[in-house]
Amino acid sequence: MAPLTATAGPCGISDGDAAVGIAAAVDADCLYGGLGCFSDHCRFCKVKETPESTAFLGCNDFNATTIITDGTPTTPAPTLAATTDGACSLVVSEGDAAVGIKIVSDASCSSGGVGCIDDACRFCRATTTVQSAAFTDCSTIAGATVAQPSTQPPTEAPTETPIELPTEAPSADGTCLQVAALGDIKVGIVIVTDTSCATGGIGCISDVCRYCRLVYTQQSAAFTDCGMIVDADASTKTPTVITITTEAPTEAPTKSPSDQPVCTQVVSPGDASVGINIVTDATCVNGGLGCIDTVCRFCKTLDTPQSTTYPDCTSIAGYSTGAVIATEAPTDAPTEAPTDAPTETPTITASTSGACTQVVSEGDASVGISIFTDTSCANGGVGCIDDVCRFCKVKSTDQSAAFVDCPSI
Repeated sequence: MAPLTATAGPCGISDGDAAVGIAAAVDADCLYGGLGCFSDHCRFCKVKETPESTAFLGCNDFNATTIITDGTPTTPAPTLAATTDGACSLVVSEGDAAVGIKIVSDASCSSGGVGCIDDACRFCRATTTVQSAAFTDCSTIAGATVAQPSTQPPTEAPTETPIELPTEAPSADGTCLQVAALGDIKVGIVIVTDTSCATGGIGCISDVCRYCRLVYTQQSAAFTDCGMIVDADASTKTPTVITITTEAPTEAPTKSPSDQPVCTQVVSPGDASVGINIVTDATCVNGGLGCIDTVCRFCKTLDTPQSTTYPDCTSIAGYSTGAVIATEAPTDAPTEAPTDAPTETPTITASTSGACTQVVSEGDASVGISIFTDTSCANGGVGCIDDVCRFCKVKSTDQSAAFVDCPSI
């Protein structure tokens, strides 16, 4: 397969974007996608902090050769388009409307800009929510008018036709086949199936594919949480078939590790938010930094003070985009099964079995690592294995340095 090659050409921004602190940087990393990328070599970035620019990274954060801060004046081109109709006929989906997003007519979209769908339609923020934060306030868009399908009889026919055709066609084979770039996955962004994309929305790439937030990071903040997308479970059922074997051996991986054991532990929301993930690593049978048991290992998806001591997830054999996406499907089963057991036990009979029953491996013990009971692990934290068990440091070694000191007994 031939390597990807970036195209050449100017990276322009509109006057409206420039006025709210948004610039464009020439960034070769956009060849593989990422937040703010609007071509294979151009990326939106912010030169000053405003409500409209807050979702983007600072321009100084990029190793960019060129940064464009001056907006391109509106050309006479939209005037020609405006003479024929000029008004946006697209209607916002119910899901986007529920999170404060509207679609309005904006002729300046002929020069592009954040939220522009075509030459006349722009997403804007009616109320401030996590999902709408990246868009321009609707009240600041000059001459903005919300598309009303009821005011123009002809719009009812076209809006129903494109809505029904895409939703019925994908229903036969309505699964998104696109896979997120490795760079996006590392910052918590994945691609899932969402048939509501037939009517557009934040993160929609096609009629059935949508970017969503798997782990909360600065780059993924503008996208919808993957768990809130109705079709997300359906789109992950394909990788689930691959990982269905994980449900059969879940009771036996520790008893018979020879049957290709797979880690069924799921990272806590607290650890996930600071760039820590849990992956399958058969080498944990010999212990090592981040190993929870003989098949599960903590690793980092991005650099934070909490994750810095763990190995990069991509350096662990078997880690892939499929593995990251597939964690969504199993989370419904494993998170309810394992968490029901530990959470019921402390609440009902905390006095009898609120203690950690996990035993440190010989490999970890040999490098000064132990395990102790810590109920604060219910909120996550460095070294937490589940709700009550935490790795700790008996003696200082390279492998134990990241953990807290073990309590004296």
